[in-house]
Amino acid sequence: MGWGSAASVFASLAGCWRLQRQIATAEGSAAFSGEALFLPGAGDSLIYRENGRLRLPDGTELDAEQSYVFLKECDGFSILFPSTRLLFQKVSLTPSGTLLSGTATHACGEDVYDSRYAFEPDGGFRIRHRVAGPRKDYVSDTRHIRADS
Repeated sequence: MGWGSAASVFASLAGCWRLQRQIATAEGSAAFSGEALFLPGAGDSLIYRENGRLRLPDGTELDAEQSYVFLKECDGFSILFPSTRLLFQKVSLTPSGTLLSGTATHACGEDVYDSRYAFEPDGGFRIRHRVAGPRKDYVSDTRHIRADS
């Protein structure tokens, strides 16, 4: 299953996904395993909700969750924080062979998120955030696989 064009990615996100995340820090690696749902929202939006277990470098395990609002764009999507509806990132996708990908940046105070979104030919997708600044320094790499595949 491929993703088709950048304009068709948004509609293909709806549904349930399994996700695996690796978070590399100077202190070691953390891992998150869980489920993500893209649910229909108002207008051309999807509500993204993830939940699962986070294992910290010291072995501590915690329940964790996160939410965003995805808005359809002609060449990709924008991601908003749900409580404030402020923009996190706008992602324009371009094809490169059988891959659709895009990059985005977000400043969180003095910390900066440099991100890459890659929609892969097997129907999965990957989000990689490199976060650097005075308060944050880590790389988060998340792989989403359709739950029914």
